[in-house]
Amino acid sequence: ADTASGRGCKDGLPVSCAPDLPPFRAARIVCANAGWYTMPHHSAGPFDSAEVFPFPYGLDLLPPLGVRLSALACSVGSEGKQRQDSSCASKMSNADVAVDVSERQRSLARSFVQAPLLVLLGDQDTDPSQPRPEIWHDAPGANAQGSHRLARGQSFFQAGRRTAEALGVAFGWDMKVVPGVGHAGGKMAAVAIRMLFDPDTWGEMDLSVLQGLRDSNLA
Repeated sequence: ADTASGRGCKDGLPVSCAPDLPPFRAARIVCANAGWYTMPHHSAGPFDSAEVFPFPYGLDLLPPLGVRLSALACSVGSEGKQRQDSSCASKMSNADVAVDVSERQRSLARSFVQAPLLVLLGDQDTDPSQPRPEIWHDAPGANAQGSHRLARGQSFFQAGRRTAEALGVAFGWDMKVVPGVGHAGGKMAAVAIRMLFDPDTWGEMDLSVLQGLRDSNLA
């Protein structure tokens, strides 16, 4: 099994890592220099309360596959705790009512950290004011992830590893840091495309693709 590189558990297909989950529809997913992340943190997991934020910054209040949004809004209060009342009962089926909030969070986290995800980061992406200060995401849930994009990506990856270990599942993510690149979308895309589609460099960085690219900082 080559789960450390995100290649999955059998014949390069990540689906075999989690036979109880719906098949992944991608052999590899890349996020590059993201401004902030939906962390795998959840209130049912081994996380400090200061780390846990509701969706979109964490997994609390996010429904799993097959659970209707209307049922979730009805069955989960603003603090992420299960609640039941007569109005909810009329909106939810018995199966919906039976969904436990803690198990919902664990199920989401279990699926999330086994996904074939590549976190691609530029080692110079450390200035929140670049390329334009107005696109920097300044919010408590995002700021808890780090003071710049490189730090946020590293925090995201480490949180995923910690979650996988706590749940006892294979960790499907990989992280690569591109040297000499800041928040430059063109350069990061060039590296990602080669990693995704060149069978000779599958999963490995080929920095030769950066030669001749102008140093434009595209968001």
